[in-house]
Amino acid sequence: MDCKSCGDTNQKGSKFCKTCGYLLGFSCPECKKEINPDSKFCILCGASISREELDSTSQVEPSESVTQHSTTSDVSGPKKSYWSLFGKIMLGFLVVFVVLLVIGIIAGEEESANHVEELSTQKLYRQYNPIDEDTDAYQGSSAPTPDPTPEGLNYFAQGEQYLWHDQDYVKAAKSFTEYINLNQNTAKLFMGYQRLGDSYHHLAEHLGHDKRIDSNIILGHFQQALQNYDKAIELNPENPDVYGQRGHVHRKLGQYQNAIKDYDKHIELDPSHPWPHHYKGMTYRDIGQFEVAIQNWERYIELRLIESADWIESEQSANAYTNIGLAYVELGQNQKAIEHFDKALTINPNYLGAIRGKEKAAANLN
Repeated sequence: MDCKSCGDTNQKGSKFCKTCGYLLGFSCPECKKEINPDSKFCILCGASISREELDSTSQVEPSESVTQHSTTSDVSGPKKSYWSLFGKIMLGFLVVFVVLLVIGIIAGEEESANHVEELSTQKLYRQYNPIDEDTDAYQGSSAPTPDPTPEGLNYFAQGEQYLWHDQDYVKAAKSFTEYINLNQNTAKLFMGYQRLGDSYHHLAEHLGHDKRIDSNIILGHFQQALQNYDKAIELNPENPDVYGQRGHVHRKLGQYQNAIKDYDKHIELDPSHPWPHHYKGMTYRDIGQFEVAIQNWERYIELRLIESADWIESEQSANAYTNIGLAYVELGQNQKAIEHFDKALTINPNYLGAIRGKEKAAANLN
């Protein structure tokens, strides 16, 4: 028998719904036959059914309704507890997810802050451009690209990208280290050590522009550069470029005589290369030997003009004439100094070093 209230099926003869307790049927007071509780007349004998009789009948067996309803409640109780447990588990998962999300956001913000600081430091380095220096002079090395193992070659090319283009010197050092490890028995192993030296060399230059960096860290990178240049020279003593690079590091460390020896070796192996004359002139200027410094800068200018007559119009040309002019000021030869400052100002009328140098030389003449 289906309950009209909740729709559940009950056993035949049940007076109350086992689910909701709704009255399913009762007996006619006249003929005692079971009839629908919604009927106003018995369909068998036609007796009238009053609400009082219906209510009294529904109260005759309250125990059946209560018993059946309580049984239903007992069945639904475990279902409710299952849902409650499921809800608690889901809530736990949600709490764990939120905690992990917060931790991830905090870690991401810290990494982003560190990355921004690193980029800011690199930006400072790239903007630094001193008048009397050209620290990238040896970047265009004439040494051939090595061709050992394919994997090693990939590391070498990767290191070149990091070193010269990205200016990520730490990654460059790692790449060249991998190249060295993979090519211990190849003839071009010296190239790995040379580039590893270049990586530490430029890393030291890079960090040197940040006053927050401990000077001992910078010194350590210069020393690592020297060690790798030494190894490169040991493997291939006829490679001129590595002498120039090592000489540059010696000069940065104040080891001027060692720097001069390396520049001289570079000139011996490659007489047409202008840059070692430039740096040799800078080294003699640093130790106060201005006459020899001028001689080297003049030779540097000659070789640059041999390479290209258009070089005379470049900023490097103005810088070279300014360096010579300043050396003449130090020697007390102010008229010669003014002549060289004028050459620099012909190339660039706004060249600040030449303007100030000429003012100083003119004041000395007066």
